[in-house]
Amino acid sequence: MLKAEFSAKEKMVRFDVRDAYARVDANQKLVQLYETSFLPQADETFTAAIKAYESEKTDFLTLLDTRRLVADIKLKHYNAVLDLMVALADLERITGRDPGALDKKEVNNEKK
Repeated sequence: MLKAEFSAKEKMVRFDVRDAYARVDANQKLVQLYETSFLPQADETFTAAIKAYESEKTDFLTLLDTRRLVADIKLKHYNAVLDLMVALADLERITGRDPGALDKKEVNNEKK
């Protein structure tokens, strides 16, 4: 009876560790994508919209819409960073170790 309970708890903890590690990995990639691609492109688009407005090639509504788009992308970036921090905290809570000190082999319970 105790062995079965222990085994079930062990499986649950292993699943939680793998899940948290996967969320950390996915959110790290998403944050990197925002920082290297989405945010720079949004800033360039807004700069182009300002120049177009200044040269009277576009209207003020288009400029405002572009500004709203940039704000929306920044908000999504902040949410991705938040999700990453939550996943890191979950991983640290589950393992009791700094997530940076874990490697994939440990998470997958493989022998080093």
